[in-house]
Amino acid sequence: MLRLALIAIVFVIIIGSIVFASRAFLLNKSTSDSAQTAPREVPLSTESGQLTNQVHDLIEQSQKPLQVETQQTLTSTQVADLTSRIKILETTITDLRAQLRTLQTTNQSSTTTTTSTTTSNPPSYIPLNFNGQLSGMSYATLPNQSLTINPADYPGYSSMVLIVQLQVYQGNGTAYAQLVNTANNNVVPGSEVSTGNYEFTQLASSSFNLPAGSQPYGIQLKTTTGYSAIIQSAMIKVNF
Repeated sequence: MLRLALIAIVFVIIIGSIVFASRAFLLNKSTSDSAQTAPREVPLSTESGQLTNQVHDLIEQSQKPLQVETQQTLTSTQVADLTSRIKILETTITDLRAQLRTLQTTNQSSTTTTTSTTTSNPPSYIPLNFNGQLSGMSYATLPNQSLTINPADYPGYSSMVLIVQLQVYQGNGTAYAQLVNTANNNVVPGSEVSTGNYEFTQLASSSFNLPAGSQPYGIQLKTTTGYSAIIQSAMIKVNF
C-alpha cells in the first residue's frame, strides 16, 4: 500500500510539473510577442531529468526500508527455523549416542557371557550304581554298596548334587535318602531327598561340597511308616 501511494504521488508530481512547464512556455511565448526583451527559456529536459532523478530517489528511499525490513524479517525467520532444526538434530544425535552406548554395553555383556559360557566346563557325573530297599523308620546304610570319591579329582568344581531314583512302597508314607561317609558314618549336609510317590521319581538334592581327601560314600534310606523305601539308581552331579 505504501509503495502504491508513493507511486501515485510521483505521478501527480510529474503531471503537475508538465502542466506547470507548459503554462510557463505559453506565457513566455505570449510575452515575447508583446515585449522587446528576450524570452526566458525553460529547460524542460533538465527539469524533467531532475524530477525523474528525484522520483527514482524517492522510490529507492521508499523501497530501502521495506527491503531492509523484509530482509530482517526473513533473516530472523530463517535463523529461528535453523536454530530449531539444529536443536532437533542435536537431540537426535544425543539419543543416537545413548542408543549406541547401550548397544555397545549390551554387546560387551553378551560377549562376556558368551566367553564365560564357552570357557566354563560342563558338569561331570559320578555314577554310584546303588540300588536296594530298606523299611526302617530310622536311617540305615545300604549294605555292601560304597564308592570312594576324592574331590581333588575334580579341580575347580563349585558344587555337587545327589540325584536318585526313589519310591515308597505302594505310596504309603514318605521315603528318604541321603549321602553318607561309610568310613565314619558322617552324613553329607544338604544331600537329603524325599518322595511320597509309589512310582520311581527322579530327585535332586541341594548343592553340597565334599571334604578333602579320598573317602568311601554310600546311601542311607528310611521311611515314615515302615513301608519300604526303594532306590533304583543314584549318581552325583559335579558342577563347575
